[in-house]
Parts: sequence; structure tokens; C-alpha cells
Amino acid sequence: MVNVCTINEETVEGSIMFLCVIDECTRYKRAFLLKEKSEATFHIKVLLNRLRTRFRKLKVQLLLSDQGGEFLTKPLEAYCEWD
Repeated sequence: MVNVCTINEETVEGSIMFLCVIDECTRYKRAFLLKEKSEATFHIKVLLNRLRTRFRKLKVQLLLSDQGGEFLTKPLEAYCEWD
């Protein structure tokens, strides 16, 4: 499950939200600070690449989201189809 959440206070680096990623099976959690929602695609792709490298025999089969616009981008869709 992936979701973008807002932060009450801006961080020193200027981030005002974070991307939360939770593996539904293992409950593994990862968060990425974001300045803009558009950064979500980059961080999802980086995480998927790390997982693919670390767990070569396993594959991410499903990416669940709240259907927010930051997850319905052509670059992310193309990346998921390629993967």
C-alpha cells in the first residue's frame, strides 16, 4: 500500500509531506520525505529497484494506492508494465 500524507510542520529541508509504503504481507514499512507529490513516482521506482536487486527471486505483484493523481502517472504506469 502506498499513500502520500501531509506533515504539520515543514522540515528543515522544505518537505511538507511523506510517501508511506507498507508491504501488506510482511508489514515492512518505508517512508520518503517529499517536497512535491510528483516526487512519489521517483521514490517508488527507486524502492522497487532496491527490492528487485535484494530479492531476485521475489517480485512485487501488486501496487495498491488510494488512486491519487501522484500514482496515476504515465511514467509509473509504464515502469510497472515493464517490470
